[in-house]
Amino acid sequence: MIIRQSTLMLPIGLSILVSMVLSGTAYAQSEFDAAIALESTLVKVIAEAEGSVVSIARIRTNPDQEPGVRRNPFGRFNWRERDQEARENPESPDFQPNDFGAGVVLSLRDDPNSRYILTNYHVVKGGPVSGENPANANLELFVRVKGGHSYYSTIKAADPRSDLAVLEIDFERMGLTPDQLQPLKLADNLKIRKGQIVIGLGNPYAIAKDGSASASWGIISNTARHPKLPPQPETFTANAEEILHHTGTLLQLDMKLNLGTSGGALLNLKGEFVGLTTSLAAIEGFEASAGYAIPADERFVRIFETLAKGQEVEYGFLGVNPQNVSPREVANRNLPLGQPSATMLMTVFNNSPAGRAGLRRGDLVLNIEGRPVLDRRDLMREISLLAPETEARLKIWRNDFQRPRIVTVTLGKWPVINDEEMIVTKPRFPRWRGMDVDYPTGRNRFINRTLAYPDAVLIRDITPDSPADLAGLQSGEFVRSVNGRDVKKPAEFHEVLQNLEGEVSLRMLDGREVIVSMINPEPTPTP
Repeated sequence: MIIRQSTLMLPIGLSILVSMVLSGTAYAQSEFDAAIALESTLVKVIAEAEGSVVSIARIRTNPDQEPGVRRNPFGRFNWRERDQEARENPESPDFQPNDFGAGVVLSLRDDPNSRYILTNYHVVKGGPVSGENPANANLELFVRVKGGHSYYSTIKAADPRSDLAVLEIDFERMGLTPDQLQPLKLADNLKIRKGQIVIGLGNPYAIAKDGSASASWGIISNTARHPKLPPQPETFTANAEEILHHTGTLLQLDMKLNLGTSGGALLNLKGEFVGLTTSLAAIEGFEASAGYAIPADERFVRIFETLAKGQEVEYGFLGVNPQNVSPREVANRNLPLGQPSATMLMTVFNNSPAGRAGLRRGDLVLNIEGRPVLDRRDLMREISLLAPETEARLKIWRNDFQRPRIVTVTLGKWPVINDEEMIVTKPRFPRWRGMDVDYPTGRNRFINRTLAYPDAVLIRDITPDSPADLAGLQSGEFVRSVNGRDVKKPAEFHEVLQNLEGEVSLRMLDGREVIVSMINPEPTPTP
């Protein structure tokens, strides 16, 4: 049998149409009508959704010019110099960015009138932060929407671990109103199925720099994929192992996602938003014929809405050291687990969430909230995607039990490793007298794993010359109680302090008492 190469190179839908034409009566009219109906659906969905996808250009600040000052493309008379400046000016039709990507417009579920741009963090890393001096940024972020409206944007919040960031939308600069920039609708059914037909909208190779997104389509090849993401020195400075997508969060697509499609929209045939495309996995040639996307499930929406509020994304923490249990080990030990493999808890740290729930060394974790745990990556993913204070139900096997048992664990906060790149513009709690507190496991650099996790709050940062600083407090110390009331998490700390004035007594983990006074502002001089 001879197969023509040209037929193999055609997209699936086009191959069907070509085959129908070549075979004449081989296909019934109804099947031809079905292909036309699919085509009509694709055209309709793309037309309705492309206005909610933006192109993003990342522009490096000219080292020879004053930071924050943009060049005037018409300021020189030499045509060669003026042409070069036009090519480097994002508002010029000849502009060709070196760094580019896409973003999608979304709204908060509890505020449908809100508008934010969600994109990948690696698309906007180094850009200006909302509320800060743009001269301090290494890059400018230029956003263009369908119709040619454009503006320079700022980052409201960014999370390196999920590789997600949210940009502010300046409607006044764009000459638009919120009603003119419609958000994508989240899918009613957030369950993604293998084989589902999907549409991708993005900015491949910056050809969508005019604001008109480029489209592609294909199917969901698989779910919960964890491709080998090579470290990107110019993209991430974080430890590659802390990137959440190493644990198997991504959708695998049969559509090719070239550079520039990071931050684009993945839609179902109803035009609903089901994922954020990313081309990061293919930067160094890994699976170049495939694409990946971050699924828009409930856990994804939690991250987006946290970033849209300008806050830090907090992840769940169990406090264990897991190890894979292979199918061979399960068979050799004749364990009636009902699944081929699991993960074993090799260490349960003292006073950790797992320890307080009664988990022990040697326990096998089978699933979390009904989601199967077949290896340690599954455990890390399922725990991380839940928020601190979540009561997570773990199905475990222990030799003492006659059958698997459910253990409920109140999760702590995952210790942040890469907080230098994290962008937060609105903390969850205000600083108290110059002191910012966190969960006891809030920052990895302050954890001493040879000791039990303390029942206290961590002092994460101190403002110089503030009352907390003048009282001798330092970052990395732990506060056990406030005026005699125990505090174990930030919410408790701020609740106790809500109505306190004057001197406040803090009992530290090392046993000493620190009195923090309130510094009164200098009186306003009378005229």
